[in-house]
Amino acid sequence: MKKRLAVALLLLLGMQAAAENWTVLHSEKFGFSMLTPQGAAWEGADWGNGWGGCRTQQGVYRFGALVRLGVNANSTELETAAVLLSQIPPANWRLVEQSQQVNGWTWRRTYRVQSGQELLYTVLGTGVRGSYVLFMQTTATDLLVNQDLYRQWFESLTLY
Repeated sequence: MKKRLAVALLLLLGMQAAAENWTVLHSEKFGFSMLTPQGAAWEGADWGNGWGGCRTQQGVYRFGALVRLGVNANSTELETAAVLLSQIPPANWRLVEQSQQVNGWTWRRTYRVQSGQELLYTVLGTGVRGSYVLFMQTTATDLLVNQDLYRQWFESLTLY
């Protein structure tokens, strides 16, 4: 019993330490915000015709955004773009949430994608400025240890 309590306490402290080292990234250019590790160095690109995005990697975490400003793409277009971006077959994608009119999203769908030990959460949908594919990738082990942190990441996703 004491051993289980000690392990639970260590996991809780690990989650708190991880959450305290995260901050909200605001991308004024692309009109979204998300919780990410503090000090993450982001690379951005503007591909023309309204397409652009940014990404970062820090430790076991990888975050990214594929954005098309001025266009409200349908779910099939965004799902296709997400599969091409991840290079993970559609059979590995599982829809875990869908909603409307939340945090600036007109509509959004959330997918949990697993390929081996790599785990990817992808949220796609539209908002007032365009179409979005936002993702966070980590390991299955890290997700198990930091579930609350990933819930906070998901809840932080805002379009404006």
